[in-house]
Amino acid sequence: MPNNFTKNLFATTYRDDFRDSDHYHRILFNSGKQLQARELTQMQTIIQKEIERFGRNIFKEGASVVPGGMIVNNQLEYVKIDATTSLPSSTTSMIDDTFVGQTSNVSVKVINILPINALTSDPATLYIQYINQSSGTIGTAPVRLTAGENITNGTVTLTVQSTNTTANPATGVGILATLASGIYYARGHFIFTEDQSKIISKYSDNKTTNLGFKAVEDIVTPIDDNSLFDNQGAAPNLTASGADRYRITLSIVGNINVSDAKKLANKITDPLSKKSPTNSPQASLKFQQLLPPVTVGGKTVKKISHPAAQSHIWMGLPVLARHETDYIFPMLVANHILGGSGFGSRLTKEIREDRGLSYSVFSAFSLLKQKGPFFVGLQTGKENSEQAIKVMVNTINDFIANGPSEDELETAKQGIVGGFALRLDSNSKILENLAQIVFYDLPLDYLDNWTLRIQAVTLDDVKKVLKERVDLNNSSLIVVGYKE
Repeated sequence: MPNNFTKNLFATTYRDDFRDSDHYHRILFNSGKQLQARELTQMQTIIQKEIERFGRNIFKEGASVVPGGMIVNNQLEYVKIDATTSLPSSTTSMIDDTFVGQTSNVSVKVINILPINALTSDPATLYIQYINQSSGTIGTAPVRLTAGENITNGTVTLTVQSTNTTANPATGVGILATLASGIYYARGHFIFTEDQSKIISKYSDNKTTNLGFKAVEDIVTPIDDNSLFDNQGAAPNLTASGADRYRITLSIVGNINVSDAKKLANKITDPLSKKSPTNSPQASLKFQQLLPPVTVGGKTVKKISHPAAQSHIWMGLPVLARHETDYIFPMLVANHILGGSGFGSRLTKEIREDRGLSYSVFSAFSLLKQKGPFFVGLQTGKENSEQAIKVMVNTINDFIANGPSEDELETAKQGIVGGFALRLDSNSKILENLAQIVFYDLPLDYLDNWTLRIQAVTLDDVKKVLKERVDLNNSSLIVVGYKE
């Protein structure tokens, strides 16, 4: 999956040191001098700044450039399906089908389907377009589908919800927003967006609903998209690992209604009210018994042949479970120093900067109910794979044996604490952290004390977690694409 974009990413991982105050407007290349990555980075930033300044002068954020535009249909007819009705395994197959009401004798075309929503208790819902109401017309008033009646397309028979009250109507209208394909100005870029539609209000035609764009920024790596490894043209490029891509996508969003918001809030907070504010030995014991323990069977190496010019190398081993809070914060610091901080890490220095064996190398670990993995990954030319593996293993073993320096420790803690706000800078991240607290039975003050726990980590803490939990004799190494 693509990596979430954070605001300091260009200042750290991708090293964009462009400053407006320098007043640089061109990069002047000299055929007698080697090209630096810094110069290429600044060149694209200079160009992008010019585009952004122009765009801000001409367009508002989110403005349609060509041709684009948003259309709002606040008469989107819906029909709720009774809970006793069995739906087909593939509901999408009913889209564009015509159904006929067995009581009203009206014909409707299905234009969208929403499945049962367990969180809000909403039933399965058809969004329809009436295409023949003449046979069901009484006087001048067109007849709608009625509560409790059956509708069929010849092979599938559905029953309209029998309950039909003001609070829970069987039929009614909602709001559909449609975004026409075009180019829109957002985040300083001119962004192409394909046709898309979204139901903004399921069961209400409230015209005060706010509509707008949701702009998602992310970084796509060659691991996420293998085509980024492809050579341009016929000439092979055996050493290039493929550059990452910065991406912006736009989607339609609207306000959540009050009723749904209350249902969501109650669903999330109800388990919290039943939790103890601290972990108990009983809870931890129950927690560990949910799954069988993770076992290790010694060191394993697997090499898989592949025609690619590069070797993809991954090594990992189980280290920590989520409930082992005494080890987690030292491991966070240790991983940051080893390979989790980009250019400031030991692995990057040894493998990329000192030897030029790989464009990117990283380490990370995942916390699960049972011991989750600690893993290291890199890509390198096939001819360099053995050397890269050797340097990687030696760097890790040296780190385990000797631990970090005082300077490394303090720099890592400052970096982690400084980046804590980015762990909570969106609703989705807040919800993710909240879900982890509930799911893993963590203390309710876990986030309040998070930075304090990082700051309290000592050299001895880091050395202890490395020596007790990171043993490469229990690791698994996988190489995809190797020189035979």
